[in-house]
Amino acid sequence: MRRHFCTLCLLLGCARPTPRPAAATRPPSTEKPRPIAAAPSVPRLPDGLGHTVSLAKDVLGLEVWLTDLVPPPADDPGTIVSPSEPAGGVRESIGGVSVKSTCDHQGCVDWLQDADGETLLAPKPRLPFETFPEDGTLESIIRITGVSEAYASFVAGSSAYSGGAHADNDLVCVTLDRSTRVPIALSTLLPEREVAMLVRRANGLLLLASRGRADARGFLLEDGDPHKIVLCGVMDGGGVVLIRAEALRDSAEAEAAAAARDAFLAR
Repeated sequence: MRRHFCTLCLLLGCARPTPRPAAATRPPSTEKPRPIAAAPSVPRLPDGLGHTVSLAKDVLGLEVWLTDLVPPPADDPGTIVSPSEPAGGVRESIGGVSVKSTCDHQGCVDWLQDADGETLLAPKPRLPFETFPEDGTLESIIRITGVSEAYASFVAGSSAYSGGAHADNDLVCVTLDRSTRVPIALSTLLPEREVAMLVRRANGLLLLASRGRADARGFLLEDGDPHKIVLCGVMDGGGVVLIRAEALRDSAEAEAAAAARDAFLAR
């Protein structure tokens, strides 16, 4: 068929197809590629505890409740009951820091012991037992979140139940200096001006999200690293929202929320 077509063209004088002009060569671009915005980072806890909450387009938080650390019994979700006393009294050990636990008819009390056998955090004092009914409980729970040679960070919760619909729960963040065995403030690691900026921005976002309040005393260090600071917003009922400091430093939305909070408080 193709031969017949070509022969016909020779007889009739078919016009030859005009060659397509070569595409113009584009000069190399001198424009620098735009950096891809990094995805917001979220703090992490051992065993994947907690769930992510969006506080701004570029700031994520990790919401954790006491009942995430110690699940409530199925027959009474308003209370918590610690696991039974662990073998040897040690619930967990990370980087030489151990969570010790003792249990009795009122529940379990956790406390911290360092590698040298010295107490890092003493057991929480109990109220007189007569204030509790026969089935009352008073417990304290500790989960280590980061340890280095210098620091130990953990979340510490307590739960008191003396009847009623639910227990009285609270949860806080603590970072200890292992040499002095004393909790440190954020100003130990950062200039006061930067501390004020971080806490102010965290509280602006927490207010908009109706999720508690942060201060310069409650914070964590991921892996015990002083360059990985996590602020802690404390909520009523035994919950915290964890926010990485690095996310707050460059967040315009966090600054806008802080300014809105300032204006609201100034009324």
